[in-house]
Amino acid sequence: MDDNNNFPYGYESAPETAPEPPPAPEPQPFAYDTQGFPPPPTYQPQPYYPPPPQPQFYQPAPQPKKRRGGLVVFSVFAVLAVVVGVFVGIVAWRFMRSGPVNDDTSLQFAATPTASQIAAPGGELTPVQIHDKLRDSNVAVQLYSGRGGDRVVSEGSGILLHEDSTGAYTYVLTCAHVLEGNERISVELADGTSYDATLVGSDKRTDVGLLRIKVTGLHGAEFGDSDQLQVGEAVYAIGNPGGVEFKGSFTGGMVSAIDRPLQGSYKMQTIQHTAPINPGNSGGALVNAWGQVVGVNSAKIKDMEYEGMGFAIPSKVVQSVVNNLISKGYVPDRPKLGIEYQAASRSQKGMLVMRINDLPSGSLIIATINADSDMVNTDVRPFDIITHVNGEPLNKASLLPSIIEKSKVGDELTLTIARVNAADYSVESFDVKVKLVEDKGPTAPVQEETRPWYEDDEQGFGGFPGFPWDW
Repeated sequence: MDDNNNFPYGYESAPETAPEPPPAPEPQPFAYDTQGFPPPPTYQPQPYYPPPPQPQFYQPAPQPKKRRGGLVVFSVFAVLAVVVGVFVGIVAWRFMRSGPVNDDTSLQFAATPTASQIAAPGGELTPVQIHDKLRDSNVAVQLYSGRGGDRVVSEGSGILLHEDSTGAYTYVLTCAHVLEGNERISVELADGTSYDATLVGSDKRTDVGLLRIKVTGLHGAEFGDSDQLQVGEAVYAIGNPGGVEFKGSFTGGMVSAIDRPLQGSYKMQTIQHTAPINPGNSGGALVNAWGQVVGVNSAKIKDMEYEGMGFAIPSKVVQSVVNNLISKGYVPDRPKLGIEYQAASRSQKGMLVMRINDLPSGSLIIATINADSDMVNTDVRPFDIITHVNGEPLNKASLLPSIIEKSKVGDELTLTIARVNAADYSVESFDVKVKLVEDKGPTAPVQEETRPWYEDDEQGFGGFPGFPWDW
């Protein structure tokens, strides 16, 4: 699929007459790849729990014959029992069809079945029932740009949640990376109606984003507890691969791994699964066999040597983040430096500077310094290079973010900074002390980007798709 969501293939009708089958190929010896292992894969963005089991209806044991006088009484009780049973069945069916019972300010989990309930016949829904339960809670998230914000530039998936405390809006869950850098956001419901969306908050560390739309009475999804998942358990994905053209696509697979770490600028624990997902599935639901959302699809491995490796944000993480975004607009008590960066090894000029000056292989180029960063009080400028933290060389690009993740707001770090001379790519190094600040979400850079030595680098600042490299 190209950048305009056009597919490079066409559709052909079947031939009027079936062709003669080709002759069977001659057996060939096995061929072995002598080129060694494939290169490491790249990750591409894609793009809360089981309900009480359905009531079981058992046939009563045969009753002994009684005199005719008692038959009328028994018949009355039998009729009452049937009426009560039908009523309970209707209530249970409507519970399955309705959204989660949430309060106005937080996301809650549904009850998790016990082991005996799971093993009971009919305890799980069929794939058809799961899709029927999910289809109205799956939405399309469209981002617009251009003059007047009238041109769709990217699309993703979303999940309807509950209404807000005012009773006028409905929350929509998606991925943080879906919501970046555009002028207007809209949400298209399953029936094709669209609403302008307002950003409630987003958390890049977990890739969770939250919107709200001014409409109520919608079918919200039910959430289950991702902590109850097991490897090998069946899961299903619903979303919009390729955008609204394929809105509501439903696929199935199984859980491949629990708490699988993905490394961007920080480690992100995910559910690895085999349900097929593609660009546009980002923000869509991963559900269990009871039709409950246990994850939000966020990334997949995109490589010809790999398939069936999708990754979802666990619902347990989503619940905590969403509730904080609703109540505070951000996730509190998270430390950050307040900069955006890229590993020097990801650019040609960065590699050249490291080789000339024998800098550590995990050195980081500062792209921007944000207004809330304590670094604005130092002499550090964009496109300086961080080479050491607290005297330790950055031999891995993940070292600095891992130290920050283990620190607290207000902790002080000593950073060694290398400033590049554009004339000969030599560097001048100096140390600065910087306090970590609380991460309250995206903030604007304090100054415009300048590229004194980085100008015209062919690779540029691409970042890590889906997991922006900033703290």
